[in-house]
Amino acid sequence: MGNPGLVVALFDLDGTLCNARHMAASLVSYQFKNPARIPSVVTYLMTQVARLLFLKAGLLTYTRVAQAGSPEFARLLKGLSKSEVFSLFSKAAQTVVDTAREETLNLLRWHQEQGHTVILVSGAFQPFLREVASLLGINHTVGTALEEVGDCYTGRLAGPFCHGDDRVRLVRCFIEASGFDVNLSSSYAYGDRVQDIPMLEMVGHPVAVYPDKELLIYANEKGWKVIGASSGKPPD
Repeated sequence: MGNPGLVVALFDLDGTLCNARHMAASLVSYQFKNPARIPSVVTYLMTQVARLLFLKAGLLTYTRVAQAGSPEFARLLKGLSKSEVFSLFSKAAQTVVDTAREETLNLLRWHQEQGHTVILVSGAFQPFLREVASLLGINHTVGTALEEVGDCYTGRLAGPFCHGDDRVRLVRCFIEASGFDVNLSSSYAYGDRVQDIPMLEMVGHPVAVYPDKELLIYANEKGWKVIGASSGKPPD
């Protein structure tokens, strides 16, 4: 079963390929159009601002901020229909794709030309991630799943936040469920933050893309390829 020796290319989204924060901005703007939802979205925003201040002060880690923020963000979707969310996320996806880094986008196209299986991997919600992937010609996504009941979202996550070690588990589960026989030692992964290290270490060709300070140090220690403003050529 599957495709023996399959080479995959795992692409992180936010900060690596595009600026995915437009997803949050679009949802928050939508909430403000409904007076009944304004109190909840204001509470959400105040909480996130407070966490970011603690992050800058060194009192919280980025991982903690992201893990706490994901279920709170999901609650903003409570009661919204799939069609509402689809309309919202499809518009946001186009805005996100318009922010794509040219260097990373060229790498993505290179992998597609080579016949590699590209997988878009992100902590973003799966419905949004699928819209971004569709615009980029990517067939596979691994993201944070949302709970659904009937035609509506419940405002809860349907699994772990796709981040850090949980991201690795979700990618492995996806590969197994898809029946892919992947050659990880010949595969590639791209990330921009230190939190992407578990995913990067899954493959034989990890690439740090515009890395934060911690990832840059780690990548240099490991001898990984680093892509910055002056590079972006297909990896060797």
